[in-house]
Amino acid sequence: MRLLECLEEKNAGYLQKKTVLAIANRDQQFSLEWFVHTVRSPALFEEQVLACAFALKWQLISLEQLASLFGDNAPESVDQKSVDHVLIDNSVSTESIDLNILYRTLGYVSAIVNWQGEKSCHDNIAATAISKLPENLFNNVRQQVTPQLKDVTLFGAQGAGSKDASIRNNSNFYTPLPNVSLELAIMERLTANMVGTDIRYAEPPVILRYLPGQYYHWHYDHIYPHNDNIQQQITQFGQRVTTGILNLNDDFAGGQTEFKVPQLSLSPITGQIIAFSNVDDNGERSVQSIHRGAPVESGEKWVMTLWFRDKPFWLRNCLLDG
Repeated sequence: MRLLECLEEKNAGYLQKKTVLAIANRDQQFSLEWFVHTVRSPALFEEQVLACAFALKWQLISLEQLASLFGDNAPESVDQKSVDHVLIDNSVSTESIDLNILYRTLGYVSAIVNWQGEKSCHDNIAATAISKLPENLFNNVRQQVTPQLKDVTLFGAQGAGSKDASIRNNSNFYTPLPNVSLELAIMERLTANMVGTDIRYAEPPVILRYLPGQYYHWHYDHIYPHNDNIQQQITQFGQRVTTGILNLNDDFAGGQTEFKVPQLSLSPITGQIIAFSNVDDNGERSVQSIHRGAPVESGEKWVMTLWFRDKPFWLRNCLLDG
């Protein structure tokens, strides 16, 4: 059984903790999927401890990889007694686990899921913060998704999956959930924290690439129900109420994120997160949310976009209760 099947059982209401622990104890791939999932889901402390413990048992975690995110500012280890209680209460053997590495790893995980950046507000339209993630993390994600890029689509008059080069002409990759990209999971979590929305409301992230001459003209992220099919999707999954954009690079010209009412132009900065609301106080489409990605003049522009709905997404459920 893989993580996806466990999430299906959790969504149906009959996944048991003992089942999760038994799978993690015998299945290396599941343990990797579960550990990464605790970063991109609202998993509580107990689940973080258990997922980390099994990932370390299978030697799946690189402490050096996590340490590279923080440079000289390593976070403190978590409370060791609390970790030990979780392991004992769940009868998890520590025979093949270095507890000191477990404590330190959980310190990094805690720092990631609780990160709060210093926000700057711009004309009451958008807020920005710098994630301070290392450039090599973004480069790794770009390399991972490049072979899977496809021509971009949108929720247009022809329904979901419409193409209209008069609106946008770049390429993108809708990342499937779950997946085992720890880099991507970290990017999602920090974006959700900066936006200030529970990550369970986030869609799967989208990685977008813009080549010279490519753009996304003036548009709203709020989904307009052009037809019954789109209205059905809104009813089932909710409306896109908030947008988070993470700039993965800035070594290009053009490509500013711009707002029309009032006029605001944000030049990309590597690691910068841009957040804005797509709805007004009544839940209707916000006039101020109309924005565009200006044409790229030279180089390549890369961003991750994370849309947040007003209904939780079942593929972001944690596996254990909480």
